[in-house]
Amino acid sequence: ISERTANTMRMHIESNPYLHKVFPNLKPGVPWTDQAFCVQRRPGISTASVVAAGVGSSIISFRFDIVWGDDIVNNENTQTAYLRQKTLAWFQNSPMSRTSRGMRVIITVNMWHREDAAHMLARLPGWTSRTYPVGRFEADGSITPYWAGHWDVARIRMEMGKRTPAEGMRAFFCISY
Repeated sequence: ISERTANTMRMHIESNPYLHKVFPNLKPGVPWTDQAFCVQRRPGISTASVVAAGVGSSIISFRFDIVWGDDIVNNENTQTAYLRQKTLAWFQNSPMSRTSRGMRVIITVNMWHREDAAHMLARLPGWTSRTYPVGRFEADGSITPYWAGHWDVARIRMEMGKRTPAEGMRAFFCISY
């Protein structure tokens, strides 16, 4: 999945005329592969500009200014305490240990478990956490949608009806179980 995101970035660098209007000197460099690529830049920089790696991947020999962890937690790696700890340890010991001074780390995930890697990181000093539910589930059972143009009450109820109550609350209201 991370390679798909990197491939989209590569495609835009190669052929997006709008991107080239804003960044006329942005051109492919070497290497230019599915897992890692460089844009042309001054000589002497040996690491890739972008590295695509999945959870558990080996990413030694890199330094990162920005780490974007998209969906580092999922149904599979949050099932047991061991798997949750393993994911957290990998994130802290691999990408987080490869960051440069002043680095930025962004993690975008769905809610899965109160003790998953994202929740554990959010509790640490220096981390900021935000949730974006589709609405507010009221005590009387009514729903106040936040994005009524996209997620109106009828759609929320229809989609929740396709799931168990706990899974519906997790998926739509960011309440993990």
